[in-house]
Amino acid sequence: SDLSESTDLINDELAIHKFYLPPSEYHEGPTQKKSIVIHHTAGWNNPYDTVLSWDRDTRGRVGTHYIIGGINPATNDSSYDGIVLQILPDEDWIYHLGITGNNKNLDKESIGIELCNFGYLTLRNSKYHTYSGAVVNSQNVIKLDAPFRGYKYWHKYSDKQIQNLQILLKYLSKKHSINLNS
Repeated sequence: SDLSESTDLINDELAIHKFYLPPSEYHEGPTQKKSIVIHHTAGWNNPYDTVLSWDRDTRGRVGTHYIIGGINPATNDSSYDGIVLQILPDEDWIYHLGITGNNKNLDKESIGIELCNFGYLTLRNSKYHTYSGAVVNSQNVIKLDAPFRGYKYWHKYSDKQIQNLQILLKYLSKKHSINLNS
């Protein structure tokens, strides 16, 4: 019941659905934002489920400001593809970098964006497997020319995810005076 949803349009190009975590799940600002960090969820395509899992977990105030839905890697269901959720107000902050010690200013001064995506994949028995053992349809796999972090196969981001990420980055850059080229 603490999770609410409304929609804002950015330049008639991108709908951002506000699906806020309860205020107890993040830190109130205001904080000046200096950077944007892009993550992937290491999970399924549904951004709403990701937010609900953050609300239910016991890790504390962990998540990101935004999350962009993807294509289900096993079934190719595109119901959530490109959907952008805002999880908390930009001025507030949440732990999203996994940094310990006295470096929480990096979390405070950055905006986190998650892309629904499993990340690396392992090829076994002619099938691509996520770290959790789920099988990914070959249409949703990208093969790198050289391994990255020891892995050559990765869950592919969808065109809608990339397009909406670009629009969101430009919007946040302008809104918070963040130079995306540095």
